[in-house]
Amino acid sequence: MRPRLAPKYELASSAGYCVRRSAAAAGRCAAAPAANPGSGLGPPRSPAAGDRAGAREARGRAAAGWWAWGPARDSATTAGVGADTLGPPGLDGVLLSPASAKRGSSFLLAGAGARFARPLAGAVSLQGGLRYQGRYQSNGFDRRFDQDALAGYGGISLLRGQDLYRASLSYAALALDAGRYRNISALGGEWQRQVDELNAYSLFAQYAALDYPASPSSDADLYALGAGWRRAFVQRYLPVVQLQALYGREKSSASPLRDDLSRDLYSLRAGVSSTPWPGWGISGGLTYTASRFAAPDPALAAIRRDDTTGLDAGLSYRWPRQPTPQADYLHADNRPNLEASNDGRDVLTLPMHYDIR
Repeated sequence: MRPRLAPKYELASSAGYCVRRSAAAAGRCAAAPAANPGSGLGPPRSPAAGDRAGAREARGRAAAGWWAWGPARDSATTAGVGADTLGPPGLDGVLLSPASAKRGSSFLLAGAGARFARPLAGAVSLQGGLRYQGRYQSNGFDRRFDQDALAGYGGISLLRGQDLYRASLSYAALALDAGRYRNISALGGEWQRQVDELNAYSLFAQYAALDYPASPSSDADLYALGAGWRRAFVQRYLPVVQLQALYGREKSSASPLRDDLSRDLYSLRAGVSSTPWPGWGISGGLTYTASRFAAPDPALAAIRRDDTTGLDAGLSYRWPRQPTPQADYLHADNRPNLEASNDGRDVLTLPMHYDIR
């Protein structure tokens, strides 16, 4: 059995990262739809705050696919793993969370996926998708940190006037060193309101069951509520500002219960994106996530509190023909109250994105 390493870091950094990554990618899409940037290795997505025009476009699109690959560098290799549990149903990203082994590594990111949208009766449409993402270490000694992730989602949406309603089901399986590490089954709902051409608001809720086959003591249920606001400005560089707030509760479902792994999550994000020149999309954001545990750590006899700050930046350019080069940078800093040292990391990815239509 493979033990779960540094469980207290894992979902805290994952929750904060997923908000940063989803919002950053959505910001670039909102600011520069012609640039068609993706989120990491994934396909482009609609803004988190909602976009009625994008919803209408999706309802008329039959199917599309993508594939991507590129080099990456991580300043801290570790066996703790994070996934996009709280994000929209695209399930973007595979990220190692800050934990024990502080050794940099270079690796290759590779991914492929497909998505579809089928209009049904009236303003109702059906959407779904499937994606694979892999992370492969360039150093043979570190192959035990290789990751493979497979995720799929399906959902239905209703566009009524200024309001867009979505409901979705998703499933994700993550393997570490060719062994099953974590399964995530999630149910989500979202309401978006386009107030005018420049302002949009959104509310969302999600439930996720986290299953660790090799470490059942880490099994948990995760509940999340969030809200977002997006404001576009009609001026030079077409800036778009986004604000997001999220509250989550992770409750142990292990037998016996592990209250020391149950906790509350609070996350705030501010992001900005723009189109400085035709075909270019840039974005940046700052995220703060607080993790407050419910019971004392058995080894330290004290209650743990983590404060994680993340800074992200992205750049993409859409050539008239394929491919689309991208660059994404993330700096994350985790500050636990029970340890003297802080856990910081820097991740740089340089994928090339190809669309298949």
